[in-house]
Amino acid sequence: MPSRIGIFGGSFDPVHNGHLIICNLIREELKLEKIIFVPAYRSPHKKVSKYTKPDERFEMLKLAIGDNEHFNISDFEIKHNRMVYSIETLTHFKGIYHDCELFMILGSDSYNNISKWKDPDKIKNIAKLVVASRDNIVIENEVICANTPIIEISSTMIRDRIRKNLSIKYLVNPEVEHYIYKKKLYAN
Repeated sequence: MPSRIGIFGGSFDPVHNGHLIICNLIREELKLEKIIFVPAYRSPHKKVSKYTKPDERFEMLKLAIGDNEHFNISDFEIKHNRMVYSIETLTHFKGIYHDCELFMILGSDSYNNISKWKDPDKIKNIAKLVVASRDNIVIENEVICANTPIIEISSTMIRDRIRKNLSIKYLVNPEVEHYIYKKKLYAN
C-alpha cells in the first residue's frame, strides 16, 4: 500500500490548537503517515489587509508542531515571495511523493469556495480532498468528510483577543503564545 500523506495549507496567522487537534484526528482516522503544514506567503482566498511576516508565521508553526513526529512543515509557498495557488503546491508535492496518496485537508469554509479556486478539477485529480466539517454541508462523493469535532477557535479570534488584551492561554501552543508576546504580534 502506498504511503498516505496529508497536505494542510493556510495563512496560520497565528496557528492555533484547533488546527493541531483537527489534523491529529484526521491523521489517525485516515492512517496518514504524516501531515505537511504549508504556510502561505499570502492566501489567494482571504482578504486580510495585513499579514504577519511569513517568517514569523513559519516560526510559530514550527514551534506548534515541534513535538509531533507525524507533523512536518514546508516553506514551499513562502519561499516564492508571492501568492502560490494550491494546484502549484500539490503539483510540487506530487513530484516529491509520486508513489504516495496525497490528501488535501480543508475546512468546510474553504471547501465551499473550491469552485472559485485555480484549477479545482486538477486539484481533485492530484489529491483526495478531506473536509473538516464545521457545519452540515453537502459533500461530493469523492470528498472525504472527516469525523472531527467542532472547535470554535479561529486565528481572527486570537488576534482580536490580543488587541483587547485578553488571554490566549489554551488557544495556542504555549511556545506560540510566548513567541507572540515576545514579538508583540497582533497588539495593534
